[in-house]
Amino acid sequence: MRNTSAVLAIRLAICSLGIVVVATTTMMADDWPEWRGRGRVGVWHETGIVEELPDELKVAWRVPIRSGYS
Repeated sequence: MRNTSAVLAIRLAICSLGIVVVATTTMMADDWPEWRGRGRVGVWHETGIVEELPDELKVAWRVPIRSGYS
C-alpha cells in the first residue's frame, strides 16, 4: 500500500513541475526582452501612433467611481 502512495506522489510532483514549466515558458514577453527595450536604448519602434488627440473624443464606456483607499 505504501508503494502505491509513493508512486502517486511522484506522478503528482512530475505533473506539477510540467505545468509550471509550460506556464512560465508561454508567459515570456517578446516585445521588451530587456530593460528599456531591445539594446536598452528606450526607443519605441511602434507605428501608427497619433501625434495629437482630437479636440473632442467620443465616450466609449463609463463606470461609476466609488470610494476607495488610494
